[in-house]
Amino acid sequence: NYNSNDPANLTGSLPVSLHVLSPDITVLPASIADSLDGGGQALHELTVYNDGEGILAVDFASNYAWIEITSEPGFVAPNDSAIAQVTLDAAGLTPGNHTGSVDYTSNDPDTPSGSIPVSLYIYEPNIVVDPTAIGDTLDPDQQSTKYIYIDNTGVGVLNYNVNYQTFNLVNDLMQRTAAIPPTRFGAVQRAERSATEVAA
Repeated sequence: NYNSNDPANLTGSLPVSLHVLSPDITVLPASIADSLDGGGQALHELTVYNDGEGILAVDFASNYAWIEITSEPGFVAPNDSAIAQVTLDAAGLTPGNHTGSVDYTSNDPDTPSGSIPVSLYIYEPNIVVDPTAIGDTLDPDQQSTKYIYIDNTGVGVLNYNVNYQTFNLVNDLMQRTAAIPPTRFGAVQRAERSATEVAA
């Protein structure tokens, strides 16, 4: 609006219009799925598209400790795209299925927030111990060495702990911890431990 001392135009107004350029976000893929051995990691990429006219501001996060946002674009120019990297970390996860999500917020007025479902399967090991019992008959002062075979016939990494509670066994098994890789291409992974019995 304006005022003037023009007798013919003492007051008047000018119309004002403003077009705000808005971004338009799309994130692909719409979900993430993977399978890992225990302790493994996998890197995935999310492509962030901006099909709008304005600059897109986007921020990624996850509330799950095994999902890490390792890089994100921050801003994406109009009619452009950028990559966000997501690392899945199986360390400390139990075998089986795990589900989570990658969440994001943006300045897209139509999509101010969104979520990408994430599923991760941890391969299961399968322990086979042979023999299942150890026994022998000895004369005094004789010794006998027995072997225990620990096989992993599963597809996940086997972590195991071996100990004993029998007082007349002298061996290298007490509080022994180790890991056996999973079966690959039909080969059974095996660990060998020896136990020496001493006759009283």
